Amino acid sequence: MPLSFVSAYGWYKGLDIKLSHNLGHKTIQNIAILIKPSRSGAGRLGSQFGGISGLSGPVHVHNRTRVALKRINCIIDLVTGIPELETSGHIINGKLRDLPLSHGAMKNVYDLQCDNGPSYALKRFYRLNEDSENSTPNGLPFTVGEHLVQIQAEVSRLVLAGWFLKAFFKHASEENIAIDSGLAFAEAFLLEEINSPSPASAVTEIGPGGSGLTWLAEQKRSTIVEHFTYTLSHKLHKKDLRSATVHAFAHFVWGHSNQTLIFADLQGTPALVNYKDGMILFDPMTHTKDRASGVGDFGIEGIQSFFHDHVCADVCLRLRLDKTVPLIFDDAIEDSEQGQQSEKGSNSDPQSPTSGGDDIVDPLETE
Repeated sequence: MPLSFVSAYGWYKGLDIKLSHNLGHKTIQNIAILIKPSRSGAGRLGSQFGGISGLSGPVHVHNRTRVALKRINCIIDLVTGIPELETSGHIINGKLRDLPLSHGAMKNVYDLQCDNGPSYALKRFYRLNEDSENSTPNGLPFTVGEHLVQIQAEVSRLVLAGWFLKAFFKHASEENIAIDSGLAFAEAFLLEEINSPSPASAVTEIGPGGSGLTWLAEQKRSTIVEHFTYTLSHKLHKKDLRSATVHAFAHFVWGHSNQTLIFADLQGTPALVNYKDGMILFDPMTHTKDRASGVGDFGIEGIQSFFHDHVCADVCLRLRLDKTVPLIFDDAIEDSEQGQQSEKGSNSDPQSPTSGGDDIVDPLETE
């Protein structure tokens, strides 16, 4: 019998929120870095140095504004995989740059220097769907409340992805299959502006009893980005172990989520993971059956795009995901079972004591 992928997962159904859809591919502006070997056959020495070519002309002088931010943590039920938000009671004070460091198709990234502690990359939306073509990266063409719903979904997806990744690593270990374990999803939390709004938020004022803009906060990382999948494209572009592991993880999630969700737009930056060279994955999107998991959820269309594009590579095959996690909807499996039962019933000998379905073939074993 095939391995059963049944979990207590029930995350996105608990999000009673209205969401925007039909998003394009998210991109982050990259800085090209040239690394040359010191001598033939030697290991490559490199850093995140971005060059000094910009120093030959006028240099833009950046402004920062003091901010006070209330930290909100996203935790997850270790059994069910349902994310929850909790206030921490921690107020972070620092200086937030007025203009973005970079921006993608939907979000801006700003630099926060904390008074006591590390610096963070703060992210916020400036678009929630493809229809808002005239949105400028520094604007906020929606309410603080509308933005809050979407940024909460963003941090929930990150935490949920980490939960699924741990389950994937556990499954690979139990199956004694070698994978690239140097993967992790970015740790993130929310920061809500209090007292007065920052220029970066594009909010004019925080009224009595009102809420300021809420940001997604992550540690600053390399600007080198490697894409494994996109919003509606899931083809394997490289045959290395890391790519095969990421694509196998995406396949595994379909089974471990009880055939309810697909992760898309899987991308990462090089970083230390467990004190070794690895990759931090960030900004994942999800496609769900009811299209209710946040910005970029294409629903059934998105799930079917994964079914169409995904081809099991080495890690998938060694984990037998091609057999144990068929890329098909539950109702299609049920229809197949019912069809086989009907066919056996119509072709069986009514006098035979074994007629009636005792030898029904499990459709998952026929693949």
